Amino acid sequence: MKTNILIIFIIICCYSCEKKLETLSYVELNKKDILLRVNEESTISIEKYYPEKPKELSIEWFSTDTNIVVVDKGTITGVAPGVASVYTMVNEVQSYSCHITVNGVYDEDNDVYILGDHGKILLYWKNGFPTQITESKNRIIGKSIKVHNDNVYVAADDYTDKGFPIAKYWINDQEFILSEHKSGVTDLAVSDNNVYVTGYEVDSTGLYIATFWKNGVATHLDSGGNFSIANAVTVNNGDVYIAGYKADYNNGDNEIAKYWKNGKEIEITRNTTANAQDIYVKDNKVYTLVNESVNNVVRAKYWVDGNGYILSENNTATLGRSMTIADGIIYVSGIAYNNTDAHSYAILWVDGIEERLSERTIFGETCKLTSSNGDVYVLTNEHHESFTVPKYWKNGKETQFVRYNEVSMAYDIFVVPKK
Repeated sequence: MKTNILIIFIIICCYSCEKKLETLSYVELNKKDILLRVNEESTISIEKYYPEKPKELSIEWFSTDTNIVVVDKGTITGVAPGVASVYTMVNEVQSYSCHITVNGVYDEDNDVYILGDHGKILLYWKNGFPTQITESKNRIIGKSIKVHNDNVYVAADDYTDKGFPIAKYWINDQEFILSEHKSGVTDLAVSDNNVYVTGYEVDSTGLYIATFWKNGVATHLDSGGNFSIANAVTVNNGDVYIAGYKADYNNGDNEIAKYWKNGKEIEITRNTTANAQDIYVKDNKVYTLVNESVNNVVRAKYWVDGNGYILSENNTATLGRSMTIADGIIYVSGIAYNNTDAHSYAILWVDGIEERLSERTIFGETCKLTSSNGDVYVLTNEHHESFTVPKYWKNGKETQFVRYNEVSMAYDIFVVPKK
């Protein structure tokens, strides 16, 4: 009996010895440096084993920072701009590292343009790579970006030494001053090589007057002594549609949401305080995005054919920022304010159904969207303790396109199908 036990013990020991992994001195990877864009993939593999390749292998892959790059069985994916390293453990021996730099954004469908600033510098990013537009002496705030025939159009408020804004726009790096007086821009559109900019001018009495400029020539949309601002512009079949609001504060009137078609004023609301934030025209129907005070709570609504539709049925305060229609679906981006924790969150409404994009607080009121070929993009600025991180979501997938210390704020997004 003792002999049998001894034989079994010897067999187990021999089996354990046979299963012990062969030792290695070190291993080499086939790449030492890789440059990636966000969302782009690459592959890496083991090139050499020293002293020789073992018959049995135990291989694990690791990233030094999974917030920047992740690796799965040798497939590397860029997550956010930054630097990190990838290495492998082979039979418990660590390989030399491969240095990964993630910069720019990979999008197989569209070129992504984002307008923002870094301190006093106004710039835009194309697929994550920056181009400076101008540097202000004081402060500059971007408002709108469009791309037409490979030219980049940007509208912004450039602040003077006296602290008030001047409305300007740029075509590539060429600057156009829209007003010599206190003024501001809100939106920009390009159609048939004509440039349309909306905003306001301030007269000598301090009254804000809704204004649009066509190729730099100003037209006041309201001349009746009312406070008014034009917030958005679109051009459809040669017709110019502008969304905004006006109010006679001297007589206690509410802000009245309106839109103008070729300069003709059309009221959207009358008995509530409201302003039209965005406008979209599809199949001869005019859709307007309106922020309206309902029972002393601001609610985002969209209007079409004289009917208004509240986007959130609960009593949460919401602020609509922009809208579009893609494949017959109405998309609205905006901000929801949480009454419990006093935070604000980025929201996308899809045919009225609310989707929260981020669990983090949104900094400022940027929550702009655009679309191309059925793809929907939403731009926000997330608040991270002492800094802001601009991000965008494509069809619900999050992308950080720039390092947090390379931007102060992002303002607008526009996409163009790749050629």
